[in-house]
Amino acid sequence: MSRPDPLAARLPRRRVLATVGALLGAGAVGGTALAAYAAKVEPRRLSVSHRQVAIPRLPASLDGLSIAHLSDLHAGQYVSRGHIANAVRIAAKLNPDLVVLTGDFIYRDPTRIEECAEELSALQARFGVLAVLGNHDIWTDPAGIAARLKSVGVIVLRDRTMALEAGGGKLWL
Repeated sequence: MSRPDPLAARLPRRRVLATVGALLGAGAVGGTALAAYAAKVEPRRLSVSHRQVAIPRLPASLDGLSIAHLSDLHAGQYVSRGHIANAVRIAAKLNPDLVVLTGDFIYRDPTRIEECAEELSALQARFGVLAVLGNHDIWTDPAGIAARLKSVGVIVLRDRTMALEAGGGKLWL
């Protein structure tokens, strides 16, 4: 003989179903809101911040080095060429000594590197424009993306380092 479930007596079936339904509905609304934010807001959000970074044993000749850092441009269906051009304009106005591009130049469509590279070609800095590829670049066409960036003067570091030299001092990148 089976015993009655004491929990079932305290939680009527309708209340359980209503609670589960409410939780599923809240999850659907939250998921939809998160997807809308990821597709419509985040790709257009541009953030500029200034940081001072202390580097132990940095040669005095490199003290005060200014670096503009652009990342996650994601040229594609959600990020327009105009948005990338705006990021490049803002970085250029900072007149940096070095520009560092840290990957994810495209989102899914490797042909979008064309417009991204054309916009990035406007970047200039005393020590150059350096890049590394991101996961979205690696997942699509890493060789093609690296080649296109190189064609507009961007130094692409893939499995290698480079010394930034000034006044006899070096900073390894």
